[in-house]
Amino acid sequence: MVNKKDIKILSQILDIDEVKVISHSIYNEIGIILRTEPIKL
Repeated sequence: MVNKKDIKILSQILDIDEVKVISHSIYNEIGIILRTEPIKL
């Protein structure tokens, strides 16, 4: 289950101003997959 706190932390870790994480999935074999979207300025 994805919560807003996880999403905020992942967005901060990316440290890209124009992108925010909208969801994530964790897999044992490949790690983490992030879905992102551009932030409209």
